[in-house]
Amino acid sequence: MADVTIRAEVPFRITDPRRPLLAVPVHVNDRGPYEFVLDTGASRTVIFDALADELGIVRGQAIQGHGAGGPVQFSLGEANAIAIGTARAERVPIVIGPIDAIARNVTPVPAGVLGYSYLSRFRVLIDYPGSRLVLES
Repeated sequence: MADVTIRAEVPFRITDPRRPLLAVPVHVNDRGPYEFVLDTGASRTVIFDALADELGIVRGQAIQGHGAGGPVQFSLGEANAIAIGTARAERVPIVIGPIDAIARNVTPVPAGVLGYSYLSRFRVLIDYPGSRLVLES
């Protein structure tokens, strides 16, 4: 196993015991933190429209995707950088789109969904008893 060069630990919160989504603090393009929902099953990181507009992220090709509520229209894009603590990834492929059915029910409403396009760059440990997310590379 290679030496660990980055180890970031951040607290997470469970949004609701009945709908236990993990919310984590995320920096996008060196701004934030913004609260994102962690989704290990999402193929790309999703940035919802309001944050993409605030950050001036350019929308690319439109694609059809599937959110919790069914078909959704997204745009492809790229974040210059996404970071959780010191775990920073450059040039992260994202999709930009509307808040999905699950995220609408989270309080406060998250700014996005953290998915594979970011998480795949790290070893990921979800420490439920400690309420912390650990990322290593």
